[in-house]
Amino acid sequence: MQKTLTFIGILFCLSLSSYATNVSGHISANTTWTKSGNPYIITGTTYVDSNYQLTVDPGVVIRIDSGCSLHVYGKLKMEGSATDTITITTNVPNPVFKPGYVYYSTGIYFENTNNLDTISISYCHFSHLDDALNVILDRPLKITNSVLDSCITGIVSQRYVYADRCKLDNCHYKAIQAAPYHVTNCSISNSEYGLSGYWHVDDYCANNLIYDNSTGIIHCDTVINNIIIGNRIRGTEECYYISNNLILYNKIGIEMTGFAVIYNCIEYNDVGIYNTHFTPTHGMKVNNNCIAFNYTNDFITDSSPIIDATDNYWGTIDSATIESHIIDSNDNSYRARAIIVPFLYSADSACDTIIVPTHIINAFPKPSVVSVYPNPVSSTFTVDAGDKMMMEVSVYDIKGTLVAHTITDKNRLTVDASSLSKGMYLYRVRLKDESVVLGKVMKE
Repeated sequence: MQKTLTFIGILFCLSLSSYATNVSGHISANTTWTKSGNPYIITGTTYVDSNYQLTVDPGVVIRIDSGCSLHVYGKLKMEGSATDTITITTNVPNPVFKPGYVYYSTGIYFENTNNLDTISISYCHFSHLDDALNVILDRPLKITNSVLDSCITGIVSQRYVYADRCKLDNCHYKAIQAAPYHVTNCSISNSEYGLSGYWHVDDYCANNLIYDNSTGIIHCDTVINNIIIGNRIRGTEECYYISNNLILYNKIGIEMTGFAVIYNCIEYNDVGIYNTHFTPTHGMKVNNNCIAFNYTNDFITDSSPIIDATDNYWGTIDSATIESHIIDSNDNSYRARAIIVPFLYSADSACDTIIVPTHIINAFPKPSVVSVYPNPVSSTFTVDAGDKMMMEVSVYDIKGTLVAHTITDKNRLTVDASSLSKGMYLYRVRLKDESVVLGKVMKE
């Protein structure tokens, strides 16, 4: 009986040790990987040769050894299902993603080829790879209903990338970099750059949730109907046409060099719009937006042509208050003039068309916005920080000379301006959380 048990144990161990399919070298025939061969371990650089197809069935698990990758010169069909996804990950033991960590396991390279078929990937999960998908070919890559997480780069391509209904999360460098890209209905978060283009050629980004990246979108032609929220440096940068987006809680909502910013809700950012000096010489239009309640400034211009910023709602109908949250040629002569009149007297419908998911909005609570009233002021004005406590309030004249200064531990302070000459002044409020709010106040 003991001998029988030992023999059975040996068979069991042998079956465990053989429960994998090792792959390396060239695939030079039409080949299908099935669940019965799981897991497929790429133990050496593997090539799908020209004129041949590798088909990966739903439920297949692919693990890639350190220093290895899969290179496709032929065709690849990798289509899972909603209930049986395909997994592609590193074979490095116990991978734990952290910034700067290198797995040395690269996912799939699509190489230059004369095969003009579109590569299609669906219901796949890529994780813990240096580059999940690297496209070096003349044909487009199409990926749908897939997840790419905890990779150094999700997708990098020098050609077209079409991504729809995908989730890209925790990419240390870039979630998607392509030229051009069409990205729709995706969730992109926790990356250095969410979407990054090369040359502003036919990039299209629509109906995505882009949040908690360093920069959400950089270099995109058309940005429509997205939720861009809580990005640590910029929501968008160097994008041309920006319309019907909800842009909230970013350091800078829009750093712009484009042609048109229309029908967006741009609120509760540190700076709503910062217009850089690369604006086209014919100028640009910023119209029919809600640009309000941004923490430091609603709009900052740079050395560029006159900016048409008419027909926007600024959270108030008091022109002095609106001007106090804008830095333009009224403040520094080298800056562009922002024409804001006429402005809207109520919020445009753009501020109501997009609903932020509850779990996202709760992660970025509405900040208190310092208000100053009355503005213009005749004798005294009040600095009101809402539910925030202030540490210091400073007032400077247009030359930068300090004319009033108060240390405080309150959330509301009255400043005596009776001795000040008529003109514009800059106030600087330092809050208990060490954040700083700047604005302008007019003395009558």
